[in-house]
Amino acid sequence: MSTRSLLRRRPALFIATAVGLILVVLVAVLATRTTQSGTVATSPLDGQAAPAISGVNVMSGKHVSLASERGHYVVVAFFASWCPPCVTEAPQLVAFLYAERAIHASVLGVIYDDSVGNAQHFLRSYGAVWPAVADPKGDFAAEYGVANPPEAFVVAPSGRIIDWIPGGVTEATLLQIVELGQAA
Repeated sequence: MSTRSLLRRRPALFIATAVGLILVVLVAVLATRTTQSGTVATSPLDGQAAPAISGVNVMSGKHVSLASERGHYVVVAFFASWCPPCVTEAPQLVAFLYAERAIHASVLGVIYDDSVGNAQHFLRSYGAVWPAVADPKGDFAAEYGVANPPEAFVVAPSGRIIDWIPGGVTEATLLQIVELGQAA
């Protein structure tokens, strides 16, 4: 029996089969994609001590380090002014930072393959008040395995990485990660 004759005799069966195949493909794609919450995406650093980051805060000129933030949650955000997803991410980080002040969460920006001047302008334009350090040789990016911004790592108060978010964060995702971390 040909497809054409099947379509004439049993159109409902044909349509149901086609819809079923489309749903199977859709479920397969969604089940294997990388998510913002890090549930599918994993980093070799998950559960490991966060590599050290320190340098001059390009916004204030003062020294800053990840180690000095120990004792509360820190989002280490690799960004660049030329990166379109970073433009989407910046307001989300600002919203998260203000929402989480009660639990002393913070953000530490790392400039990825960008000039300090462009990064400063970028951060100021979004009202970012968190410290940011330059990474001119790409050493921090290499230690974290960052291939393309934006990428963020959530560091627990213990100094261990509890989540990796490639492709941009949202306030809701970060709030969920911190809540889960506090509950654990």
